[in-house]
Amino acid sequence: MKKIILLIILLSTQNITFANTQEGEQDHEHEHATPFTPEEEERYFEDMGRGFKRKSFPRTNWNECSDRRVTGNYLSYRCTRQRNISQILFTFMKKNFETCVDKAAKSNNWRMKDFHIIHKGIFGDARHSPRSLHSPGRAIDIAEIIVSTYGGNKKMNFRKYGNGEFFTAFRKCWGRAIISQNNCPAYRGQVQLTGSIGKEDRNHQKHLHVSVPYCVKGKHAGNYFWR
Repeated sequence: MKKIILLIILLSTQNITFANTQEGEQDHEHEHATPFTPEEEERYFEDMGRGFKRKSFPRTNWNECSDRRVTGNYLSYRCTRQRNISQILFTFMKKNFETCVDKAAKSNNWRMKDFHIIHKGIFGDARHSPRSLHSPGRAIDIAEIIVSTYGGNKKMNFRKYGNGEFFTAFRKCWGRAIISQNNCPAYRGQVQLTGSIGKEDRNHQKHLHVSVPYCVKGKHAGNYFWR
């Protein structure tokens, strides 16, 4: 009887250890990064202009105020005409955001006229996390999407509606774009998790992380974050 009890205790301990190891591996893989505030971003790129050595990457400026395809602003700030962003993320946003927001709107039976993105930053450097796609500006943290419909404006706050049909439809649409246009595999076999991180991760309860991962020949590449 004592041997049976000891065996049960041993097996229980092994299961707990295995579960903790799995959780630890997931936490390590999904390293969280906090993007720059507008003030930090300004200082960072001023330093680059003064000759500070930084990792080079193709980047451009997003006119948040009047871009024909995607408008936006940093949370609690006015829009800027020169938001720094990687060229590849901006290209994907202009090519896919309108389609994906429209699909999200249709999931709620809305007819979309226009939309606006409220975000919490794009760039972050190695002080934040060298393993994050924020480091090269290939990710944006979305706090809210405002959808202009024929029935008025709909404010879709991720903190409130992140698990709802709207953001689920948006993420699936974005994931399909990443797979088809960026030669990426479905992350863990799930389209919805490809190129975005949401409420399934404890660090993303208030915003949706949307990214363009590094992929080569149908596989994730490099030491950067896959999402």
